[in-house]
Amino acid sequence: MTFEVPAQGRWTVDDMAIFPEKFRYELVDGVIDFQDRAPLTWLAGVAVMGALKDGCPPGLRVVPWAPILPAPPTIAVLGGDGAVLVVDVVQADWSFIDLHARTRLFAALRVPQYWAVEPMGWRELVLTVFGGPDDDGYVVESSTRDVFRTDDPYPVTVDLPSMARRWPVVSEFHRW
Repeated sequence: MTFEVPAQGRWTVDDMAIFPEKFRYELVDGVIDFQDRAPLTWLAGVAVMGALKDGCPPGLRVVPWAPILPAPPTIAVLGGDGAVLVVDVVQADWSFIDLHARTRLFAALRVPQYWAVEPMGWRELVLTVFGGPDDDGYVVESSTRDVFRTDDPYPVTVDLPSMARRWPVVSEFHRW
């Protein structure tokens, strides 16, 4: 599907007519956020947690649902001085504003890195790395749909295409 972005750079409800009726979306201050995300977001969380646990050095712990906030992150890598990385898998009911609020909260806590993993339907994952927390939040350092490799906070490889290839099998299983 191809479409043109509105000339003024801001969306209106009329601009949304280009999308099929089945798409659910939210329009907040001219920013579009699609609501249709894969229902198995927990599968992405488990896969990313496994990748983080591989090679996790002594002195750091990878934990699910760490009680850092009233709404804890999906995964946290904890060290002696607190979280060195938090990861959220974007949930189906989150809007753009929800994700923005979470990045601001973790930045205020001075967590060095925040990763957002977003399932895009049943066939793709996007991982966005936020870093450099300050009073205004984070800066987007990178975003990928491919194999993600980093040495910060320690060597980690997250094979997003491989993870996503497993999803259709799970999707078929849940149709029974």
